[in-house]
Amino acid sequence: MNKRELQRQLYNNSILEFIWYSAKSNPNWNIETAKILASMHGLDYKQIYRLGKSAKVRGNFVAKDWNINIERVGQ
Repeated sequence: MNKRELQRQLYNNSILEFIWYSAKSNPNWNIETAKILASMHGLDYKQIYRLGKSAKVRGNFVAKDWNINIERVGQ
């Protein structure tokens, strides 16, 4: 893995971590919230919704647990 790929992976993980903690701290996490966050980052809202639902029951965010294609959906 070269430096650019490593930087991209770290950036992608930070997006997922942001969504994780947003869902964890939001008592009203729902599909509409997931759609908004997914559209902000060009992701699949169903995967983001699942990520948020599991944030409610899991203790810590581990990036490797989430095999979400972070590349823009519209590309």
